[in-house]
Amino acid sequence: MSPRTRLYFTSAVNRIFHKAGILAENERTSGENNIKNSEVEFGTFTPVSISIYHFLAALFTEEESHLQDFFSKYKLSPDLWHAKFPELVFLSELLAKKQKNVNSSVKQRLTENSKLDTPLSFSLENAIQHAAAEFSFQEPLEISSDLIFYGLAKTAPDISEFLNEHHISHETLYTYITHIHHYENTALSIPEIHMSDSKIKDVSHQETEITASSEINESSQSKKTEEPPLQKTRDDSLPVCEFQEIHAPKIQIKFYRLLDAAADRAGEALRVLEDYVRFILDDGFLSREMKNMRHLLAEEISRLSMTIRLTCRDTLTDVGTQISTKSEFYRENVFHVLTANFSRLQESLRSLEEFSKISFPESSKVYEALRYQSYTLQKAVFFSARNNSSFRVSENFSSKKTSLTEHADLLRQRLSQAKLYILTDGASDEESFRKRIDACITSGTDILQLRDKKAEDQHLLHLAKIIRTRISELNATTIFIMNDRPDIAMLAGADGVHVGQEELSIRDIRTLCGPEKLIGLSTHTLSQAHNALLAGADYIGVGPTFPSSTKTFTNFPGLELLRNVAAEIRLPAFAIGGISLNNLEQVISAGFTRVAISSAVTLQKTENEITDTIKAIKNILEISAPTFPVSDTQ
Repeated sequence: MSPRTRLYFTSAVNRIFHKAGILAENERTSGENNIKNSEVEFGTFTPVSISIYHFLAALFTEEESHLQDFFSKYKLSPDLWHAKFPELVFLSELLAKKQKNVNSSVKQRLTENSKLDTPLSFSLENAIQHAAAEFSFQEPLEISSDLIFYGLAKTAPDISEFLNEHHISHETLYTYITHIHHYENTALSIPEIHMSDSKIKDVSHQETEITASSEINESSQSKKTEEPPLQKTRDDSLPVCEFQEIHAPKIQIKFYRLLDAAADRAGEALRVLEDYVRFILDDGFLSREMKNMRHLLAEEISRLSMTIRLTCRDTLTDVGTQISTKSEFYRENVFHVLTANFSRLQESLRSLEEFSKISFPESSKVYEALRYQSYTLQKAVFFSARNNSSFRVSENFSSKKTSLTEHADLLRQRLSQAKLYILTDGASDEESFRKRIDACITSGTDILQLRDKKAEDQHLLHLAKIIRTRISELNATTIFIMNDRPDIAMLAGADGVHVGQEELSIRDIRTLCGPEKLIGLSTHTLSQAHNALLAGADYIGVGPTFPSSTKTFTNFPGLELLRNVAAEIRLPAFAIGGISLNNLEQVISAGFTRVAISSAVTLQKTENEITDTIKAIKNILEISAPTFPVSDTQ
C-alpha cells in the first residue's frame, strides 16, 4: 500500500450507512435487540452500533447497484439471505414499514450535513480497512458497497460461509469488482494493513488518510495541515457527512497484539499437552479430547484475520520477551510440565475471553467454554498419569507435606501398582470372615473390598473395622475399599469407596469423604468409562466380563468392552465379573492385567485354598506385561 492512500465513500454508501444508522438508533430507542450478534464498539462500549446486519438490510434497499447485479448473477436472492440470516427479516420488514420516513430522514440528514451519531461496529470497520488495503493500488480509492462487502466476505466468517455454500469464492468477487470498476487487475494479494492514524472522516468526498508509519510524532502530526480534497468528475452536490474515527490506531494495534499473543500461547500449550497424552500416556480418548479442543480453539481464533494479526505482531520490541524467571528454564518432572502448560492454557484462554468481550462477544463465550473444559481435562490427565505405574508422576506440591497429602500420595502409588482386587462379603460367621480376610491380606492382595448387600448397618460397620484393624496389625499395604457406603467408609477408616452407576456420584462422595479417599466406579460401556475419567474417578471396574455367581446381569459386554477400554484409557481399570483361573488368560489377551475377583476366592473353603488361588492369579498377572493398543489419533 502506498504511504498515502486517499479514501472516499460513494453517495450510495452514504445513504446505506444512514439507513443502517436509523435502524440501529431505532433499536436503541425502542429498547429491542433483535440482532443475533449485536456488536459493541471497541473502546467506547456503545450499547448499539451499526452492525453487519443493519448494513446488509440497508444495502438491500439499493436496488440499482453493482453489488445487486452481482447477487442477481449468482442467484443470491433475498430469500436465501433471510434463510441464512433470520435477523435480516425483522430489519427488512422494519425498513419497509418506515420506508417513507426513512427516506425523508436520510435526505434531511444529508442536506443538513449532520453527523451520524451511531458508530460503525468493529466488524464493519475491519472490513473497510481490509478492502482499503487490498485495493490500495487504485489512487484515489473510492469505497463503494461492493468493496465493503468484499471486506466482509474476507473478515466475517458468517458471510464467507454463506458465499462458500453457494460456491462463490473471494477470488470470484475480487475479479468482478476489478472488472466493474476498471481497476488494474493485479495479482490477488493482501498488502500490509497500516492502521496507524487512519480516519474515516467522510462518507462521500472528504479524504481518508492511511499512513504507513505507526511511529508518527504526535506534536508534528498536530501541526500538519490537511490537503484539500481531490476534484472528482462526478456529482458533488451532496454535502459531506462525517463519521467517528475507526479506532485509536495505536490502541487497536496493541489490542490485536494482545489477542495474537494469547492465541499463540494457548495453541502452544495445547500442543504440549496433546503430545504428552498421545506419545507418553498413550491415551486414545484423552488424545482425541485434546485434539478436538485444539481444533475448536483454532477455528475460533480464525475469526481474527491472520493478516491483521501478523501486521500487528511485533516480537522484536515486545517488553515481555526480556522478562524471565529461573523457573521458566527448569522442570522438576513431568507433573511440573503438565501443570505449567495447563496453567498457560487457562491463563491465555482467560485473556482471550476477557478482551474478546469488547469486540467479539460470541467468541468470548467459546473461550469461556474451552477454559472450563481445560479444567476437566487437567483433572483427567493428572489422575490417569498419577494412578498408573507405567506413567506415574509425583505431585511434589510442597516440600512441607502434611500427613494427609502423604497418605493420599501413598495410596495412589499403591493403586498405580495394584493388579489383584478381591471383593468379599461377611462370610457365614465372624470367625470364617477373619480367616478369609487374613488369608487375603497375607497372600498379597492389593485391594480388598467389603461388599455385603445383606448385612445390617451396624454389622457392616463392625466387619469394616475388622478389615481396617487386621491390615494395620499385619502391617500390610493392602488398600481397603468400602462398597457403596461412604458413611461406613469414613467411620471405619477405609481408604476409599466403590460405587455403581446408580449410586452416589463421584462428586457427592468427594464432598462426603474429602480429596484423599480413593473412589472407584463400575462401568459397563466405553462411554461410561470416558465419563468416569472426566468425572475424577481414581480407578474403574469394567464389566461384567463373564457370568458371575455373586451378581446377576442381563447384559454382558464381555471381552469386547475390555479390548475397547484397554485401547483408549490409561486410568487404572480392573476387569470384573466371573473371572477365575480358568478364564484369566482371555482377560489378559484382551489387554487387561488388572482383575477384580470374588467367588473365585470366597467359595474356597480353607485358608490354604484361598492363599493358593490368590498366589496363582498373582503369578499370572505379574508375568503379563500390559498391552496398550495404539490409537490413530493423528
